This record gives sequence, structure tokens and C-alpha cells, in this order.
Amino acid sequence: MKYLLFLILVSNNIFSTEFSERQERGIIDYQELDENSGMVVGSNNPNIIWAVNDGASNEIFGFDKFGKKTLIIKFKKNILDENTDIEDLALIRLNNNPYLVLPDIGDNNSNKQKCYIYFVPEPKIGNQTGVLNIDIDNILKLEFEYEDGPRDAECFLADPISNNFYIVTKREKKARLYSIPINFNNGHLIAEYILEFPFGNNGELGFTGVTAGDISKEGNLILIKDYNNVWLYSRTGNEDLKYTFSKPPIRIDSYNYSLSKEPQGESICWENYNTGFFTASEEKSIPNFDASLYYFEEIQTSVIIENEQFNIQDNILYSKSLITLNLYFYNYIGQLIKNEKLSPSNSIDLNKYINQAHYLILDNINSIIKLR
Repeated sequence: MKYLLFLILVSNNIFSTEFSERQERGIIDYQELDENSGMVVGSNNPNIIWAVNDGASNEIFGFDKFGKKTLIIKFKKNILDENTDIEDLALIRLNNNPYLVLPDIGDNNSNKQKCYIYFVPEPKIGNQTGVLNIDIDNILKLEFEYEDGPRDAECFLADPISNNFYIVTKREKKARLYSIPINFNNGHLIAEYILEFPFGNNGELGFTGVTAGDISKEGNLILIKDYNNVWLYSRTGNEDLKYTFSKPPIRIDSYNYSLSKEPQGESICWENYNTGFFTASEEKSIPNFDASLYYFEEIQTSVIIENEQFNIQDNILYSKSLITLNLYFYNYIGQLIKNEKLSPSNSIDLNKYINQAHYLILDNINSIIKLR
């Protein structure tokens, strides 16, 4: 059957957020940043990306958005626990001051009874370069353990709305989400299990174990990645993230594994104002490989569909037809997700399908609607 496409670009309520193909910004200028395990765009320094090596890392590397080095923040290593394995980097505001957050969440053997979170104040660096030493008296530290025993993780999320932390685990077939409330009056915090994700360490489905994530500074968009995939979650208002993460994620189609460009991608972070996101690879285990900074630019499309048989307002499809409409929802590779029937003069809310479906086909009136 041949379908007609009715798509008119306007500023309206059906919209999609997509991202460009991988754009190389430049080689990251630090030879010593060879196990890049987490990145975040600065708050005091919005033109700077901060990054950290995994392991017992006491250095935070700053570079611009083309990979050119700026400043290294350094502190004495003796503040770190003996078995520290920093595996991500986040940013949070405490008393309206920005802190870079270093989570000790790596645990390859899943045997650490205690883990730690370190808070390093983000300086305003201006044109300063070289190394800036931070007194360890200015570094805050929290201790936590998982409520159901040790876990290995590489994804740490700082929620600017609730000021809670979230950890996504790596080893399970279905990654697990844990929540940690920030409380400096409690010497020992508990990471509470929340839910399982539909992805995890499952090679049969093309999943390699979650390696990184980031929440936008506004708190409304969340990225989670493994080596092969990046997933996007959209938050509704200020809802608890357990509800956000219970929704089906959108897989970002333009992100794919690249042996030559991003062979061990363990870092991701949002650009300011959610205009795109950055990724980078580790390089230590790959001979003669220099890691580059990559950017995926946001592409937002708004559409409205006008037809004698139906119209759409605020993502609600209203039937104007005298016949029952057959609705078929498909994903981006053409697999049928759901089919519905829409009776004359009735309506259907498309919001519940937008996270899963790319296209809606109304087969008995020969129309296709691109949902995202």
C-alpha cells in the first residue's frame, strides 16, 4: 500500500528531539588523561569540560569544547580510600556553590562494603592554566553502602531538582537503579534499590553494561550510555526520577559503536542548555590511540498534521472522520509496536507512544505521521 506523507514544519506541539551524527571536536590535549571515565560541563566555567581518570584519581582535567587543555585541579591523594575507584564525574550545587562530585563506585569484584563520594569545589579559573592545588580541608566526603550488598557501577547521576544521587549498575543483565539522599548530618548513607532498566550487561541484545550518564543542569533530560548505545529519558515537570526511569527510554539512533573513533566510550555529558552532548573514549588499553572529543548536536523538529479526517493539538489526535481509524505505531526500523482503533469524534493521547514509536500510520486514510 502506498502512503502519503503530510508533514508541515511549524512551531507546534508534536515535536521530536534527535541528534546529529558524531562530530569530532578535536583530540583531547592531555596525555595523562588516558582512562577518561567521566565528564561534566562546568558551572562556574561553562566553557570548560571537566574530566577524570578512573581509579584512585586525585586530578580533575579541564579542557575547552575542542579538547584544548586549560587547568588541572589537584588534591592530595591521602583523602581517598585505599580501594577507591572513581568511575564518573558529576556536578551539584551545595549552598549555591558548585561542587565537582567524584563517586567511588567502581567495584569489579563486587566486594566493597563501603563506598565514598567526594565533593571538590569548582573554582572560577578565568584564563588560569597549569595546575591548581585544592586543600583537602575544602573537600567534602560522604560514605555509603548498598542496601542489598556490593555492586559494580560506572554511571553516577546528580539530580539538581531533588539533590539526590542515582547510581546505575554495570554487571547485571538488567541494570539496577539506586538512590542516595544527600545528608551530611548522617555519617553513613544507604543506597536504596529503586528499579531495573530494560538494558544492562546483555550481549544477546547488543548491550555491554552501562558505563556513564548525565542529567542536564535543568534536571529535565537524562542520558545513560554503554559502549554501543545512548538512551534518553525525559522528565515530566519535577517528578521523582523513579517515575521518569520507569518509562521506556528513547535510544538515540545516531550514536553507534566505533572501533576507530570511540573504542571504549565511558564518558558522556550534556552541553549547556541541552543543545547536544559530548562523548569520549578511554585510550590506555588501545595502542597508539589518541582520544578525541565528540559532539552530538540536538536537532529538534516540530510538526503539525492537517487533514480533513483528523487534527492534532497538544499531542492529542482528534478524529473528524465518519469511519473508525486504524492506527499502527512503528519504531524507527519499521517494527510494529502497537495498533489502536479510533472511533468517530473520539481522540487518543499520543504522548504515551512517543517514547517508543517513530511513526504512526493511519492505514485506511493513507497517512503517515512522524512522531519523532
